[in-house]
Amino acid sequence: MKCNFKTSVRIFSAFMAVLLLFSALSLQVIADTTIEEDKDTYKDLENQLAEIRRSKNNITASIAEAKNKKDSAIEVKNLLDRELYLIGEEISTINLLIAEYEGRVLEIENEIMALEEEMYASYNKLMDRLVVIYENGDAELIDFLLSSGNFAEFLSRIEYTTDLISFNKGILDKLQMDKDELEAKKMLRESAADSVADMLEKSIESEQELIEKSKAAADLIAAYEKDVVKYEQLERESQQDMQDIESMLKALAEQIKDKEAELYAGGLMRWPLDKDYYITSPRGWRTHPVTGEKETYHRGIDIGTNGSKVNVYAAGNGTVIYASEKGTYGNCIMIDHGVDEKGRSIVTLYAHLSKITTKVGTKVKAGDKIGNVGDTGRANGIHLHLEVRVDGVDVEPSEYVNVKAKER
Repeated sequence: MKCNFKTSVRIFSAFMAVLLLFSALSLQVIADTTIEEDKDTYKDLENQLAEIRRSKNNITASIAEAKNKKDSAIEVKNLLDRELYLIGEEISTINLLIAEYEGRVLEIENEIMALEEEMYASYNKLMDRLVVIYENGDAELIDFLLSSGNFAEFLSRIEYTTDLISFNKGILDKLQMDKDELEAKKMLRESAADSVADMLEKSIESEQELIEKSKAAADLIAAYEKDVVKYEQLERESQQDMQDIESMLKALAEQIKDKEAELYAGGLMRWPLDKDYYITSPRGWRTHPVTGEKETYHRGIDIGTNGSKVNVYAAGNGTVIYASEKGTYGNCIMIDHGVDEKGRSIVTLYAHLSKITTKVGTKVKAGDKIGNVGDTGRANGIHLHLEVRVDGVDVEPSEYVNVKAKER
């Protein structure tokens, strides 16, 4: 998640940036392209948009995954922090126990000292008695018994002797008991110290382990948060790229639509008048009807209307590219009908008009009124001069217009 996919996203983003730049440059020179080229560009942009949309979906999924992992890591850290808190409480309790055990150990040591002093006193007393017995031997004891004046005194002295022996034995027994108790208290002191030390050591080890785990969880959370931020940035960039391409597609679609509208439909265009009327002068070489000049070239046909300034209609769909006075043509209108299958522009021209009822830039359809017949410019009467130009060169109008009039 952290390497392969993000690396591919960066590479893809860089690649898309180049494609977008190329597309933008293509749109800047769109006027120099054909409709087919525009359609190819449109298809390429659609493919780019689909690729970016797939990439964006992957990025969105990665954001969700990173957020889920981040949430899981937060849950783990919270549990670790809770356990760490409990361990801290346990250590505090152990420290209290240590203080209590230290007090108890001090008491035990005082008791040990007292026992040792008592044992020392008993030991010295016993030693004194043993010295007396050793120095006098057993004869003294026997003499003591035999020197009794009567039997009652004898019994009394035997009882005394027995008590004395019991007393000495008692001293020995107490010394043994004190010794045993002393050893037990020493063992208790050492056991308590060892137990508390072991508990504290284990708790501190657990605390350190939890601290490390909590830090690792915090690092993981930070890493996932960083991933979320990066992916969200990539998502925003992808969204912006999608919007840019969608804008390009929209503009290009309009461009294609306009160009298709400008395409010459083919076939013959309609007659520009509402009646057949008649042709007073065909296209070609002639003697000029106004100047009388011979061998002058006539670029179109003149259509007589019996002196009536009837309506003039657009011969076909197109865009008005000229609508004003034009030298010897007088009031003149030119309509661009687009290009034919060979890419040549087709233009019709209407001259000597008495009135112009359209303007440059107007989109007209075949049959729309554009003006009225007249005799403006160099003309010897009311008539309509009609031309058809292919790539700026006049051609026979009947090749493109359904000429209904006959020559007179």
